[in-house]
Amino acid sequence: MKKVFIFTFISLLIFGCSEAVIDDDNTGTNDNDVIEVPEDDDDAVAEEAVVYDPHVLTIADNYCISCHSGSSLQAGINLSGYTNFKFQTESGNLLSRINNSSNPMPPAGLMPQEERQRIQKWVDDNFPEK
Repeated sequence: MKKVFIFTFISLLIFGCSEAVIDDDNTGTNDNDVIEVPEDDDDAVAEEAVVYDPHVLTIADNYCISCHSGSSLQAGINLSGYTNFKFQTESGNLLSRINNSSNPMPPAGLMPQEERQRIQKWVDDNFPEK
């Protein structure tokens, strides 16, 4: 029973928030693919102090909380609050999904590079809360 639960949980994590990709023109690409444009201001995020509240919390509120909080958690992933967001980030799944252009979180497409860099800096700085 424990193995079934673990398998189900992992399956939900991997496939729970994915969406179908349709290649209408048979080019091998999806018209919804996000093409990253390098930003010249990478140093701005690197220099600022990033803490959960307000920086990461604002990003979570803007991109994550509508699907990953409350009683109807998508894929069983709770991103509300510092402890939950930190846990999901430490597991590696969150960083992987927010940087995956072929299966991004949020499903509508990658969040801006600056926002993803802020989350990475927060991780690199050992998850400061305030």
